[in-house]
Amino acid sequence: MESAKSEDFRKAQEAAYRLLTYKPRSRRELILRLEAKGFSENIIEELINKLEAQKYLDDESYGQAVARSLIRRKFLGKDALMAELLKKGLDRKLAERITGDSYSENNEEELAIQALEKKLKGLRERPVEIARRKASDYLRRKGFPFSIIGKVLNEKIGIRRD
Repeated sequence: MESAKSEDFRKAQEAAYRLLTYKPRSRRELILRLEAKGFSENIIEELINKLEAQKYLDDESYGQAVARSLIRRKFLGKDALMAELLKKGLDRKLAERITGDSYSENNEEELAIQALEKKLKGLRERPVEIARRKASDYLRRKGFPFSIIGKVLNEKIGIRRD
């Protein structure tokens, strides 16, 4: 019986290493993938603990890397970043801390301006109110709060109410 358990553990470990080689994952993502492959809860828990001890699995480092990437590539606001981190399976408190740390390093207003720059090309020829609404909706979908959206639209971008 013991050899069957060790064989199952070895197979689960190989599957986990393959999954982690393909792309970094959160603890929760890896658990779900291993469960989908049919490994038992006990083996998965033992393996997850081992991977965390070996630093192959680290939700904090993973979350920070995801946050940096999403901010740099997609110019996400706090709300959208938080939603993405939670979707990736991070604990709410950890996701909140990572989001807070990320925006102490990045100016959310500047990110909103960068997010909107490409969108503005198509909006310049529209009536001001339509352009303003579309720009506002776009920034809201990107996860920026209304206070930042109003500032960006009024002060930085030049889409003003007449």
